[in-house]
Amino acid sequence: MTSPSPNKFKSDDKSDSVCGYVHNVSPLKTAVKTCNKYFNAVLQVDRDEFHNVVVFAAEKHTAFVQANKTK
Repeated sequence: MTSPSPNKFKSDDKSDSVCGYVHNVSPLKTAVKTCNKYFNAVLQVDRDEFHNVVVFAAEKHTAFVQANKTK
C-alpha cells in the first residue's frame, strides 16, 4: 500500500466529513439572485469515482485551493 498523497483532503467538520482528492477548484463566485458565495470542485473518492460538488462555505475555499495545489 502506498502512502497518501499530500493533496488528499479531509474536511474538519465532523458532521459532513469527506475524504478524497481535490481537483478543479473554481474561483469564488456570487449567486446573482441570492448573493450567496460559493465555489465548485471535483472530489475524487476512489480511483474511478469522481463527484462534482458545490460548496457554499466560502471560508473553506482556501483549504480546497491548497489541497488542489499540493501534489
